[in-house]
Amino acid sequence: MAIEAYGTIDRLGSSGEPGEERALFGDHDLHRLGPVIYFTQTLGTGSSENGNEEGSELTIGLGFFAGLTENTPDGTLKLSVEVGF
Repeated sequence: MAIEAYGTIDRLGSSGEPGEERALFGDHDLHRLGPVIYFTQTLGTGSSENGNEEGSELTIGLGFFAGLTENTPDGTLKLSVEVGF
């Protein structure tokens, strides 16, 4: 289990001018924080040329993030799938 945070920064303070995309899509200052659970499973083992055992590994992450700013959605689900070989 882990605690993760994600965020984007559109502009620092009141620097610069808001871009055209802000008018179309809203503010980009989005920040999220929440717990994530990772499940890891070895998919198989084999032998490499040097005699060491090797196998593929599947990792699935599932989490829920709470929005920390008014521009961020109240809740965001995260699903990640990673295969290492």
